[in-house]
Amino acid sequence: MSLAGDKETPLDSFKRVTAATMRAMGDIDELEVSFGPDRASLERGHAKLPMPGRDL
Repeated sequence: MSLAGDKETPLDSFKRVTAATMRAMGDIDELEVSFGPDRASLERGHAKLPMPGRDL
């Protein structure tokens, strides 16, 4: 959610819950999750995931 108190967008919600799910399933509290144009990867506590489509 933004600092201005605006509603969370569907994309922001997806990213937040996906990251939380990965941390919970992997039992890794310190897992950093980022989204971008690259392929998915997992290295040393950092998960990189492809950005979901715009029609989310």
